Amino acid sequence: MRAKDFILITVITVCGVFVGCFVAVDIAHIRNRSYAVLPATPAIAEPNLSDALDCVVHIRAGNAEGSGFLVSSTGIVMTARHVLSHADANGVTVTLRNGLSYTSTAMYIPPTTGVLAGPDVGFLKVEYYHPTRYFGVQPARPALGSDVWCLGHPYGRGVCPWTVSRGIVSATDRDCKGAFGAGTSIQIDAPSYAGNSGGPVIDRSGRVVGILVGSWSGEECLSICVPIGDAAPWLTVFRVMLETRP
Repeated sequence: MRAKDFILITVITVCGVFVGCFVAVDIAHIRNRSYAVLPATPAIAEPNLSDALDCVVHIRAGNAEGSGFLVSSTGIVMTARHVLSHADANGVTVTLRNGLSYTSTAMYIPPTTGVLAGPDVGFLKVEYYHPTRYFGVQPARPALGSDVWCLGHPYGRGVCPWTVSRGIVSATDRDCKGAFGAGTSIQIDAPSYAGNSGGPVIDRSGRVVGILVGSWSGEECLSICVPIGDAAPWLTVFRVMLETRP
């Protein structure tokens, strides 16, 4: 690992603050728009859960494990900020469902404090990997009572890798008092456990509506998700930075 790569990881949040300042004026506008952040194709056209799991990755950051998911043909992965916060000088290891593993040191996370504080989301790039299938997103919050599926790795890759759980949307605008980053959250009753953090929550069409970040008061069926629409402004910014990084 080159020293400059480690330095990049260390200062990346500061870089996020400066980039955030540049786009701050437009963030509220972006959040209120209904638009597709990513191309409509080749998004999964129906809830084919086996295909969906192919777009889910396992992330090891230091001694921690979590989930993530592919969102572009250039290998961009979305996950939870608190998963990437465990990264050390070796970066993180990203493992695909087919067993192939990659090391990534290209990571960005939104600021955690101040007027530009973002939700509990993070982004990384899998170098030299160009998936032909990846998730599309649904920026609008799902309807109360609608069906959703959680995909990830409960208790880690060595226990329950590439697992699916099903539930409904229990609340669409839950105020978690900052416990899961800025903004309000989606609450679902699908079970979630340690290792699920950063995994996608998909709707009946197979599009991502949220990012699983934890559970309320530790209860497994009070799962909390960052709405994908709240992560959209950060994806727009950091995707460009990751794809143009030398």
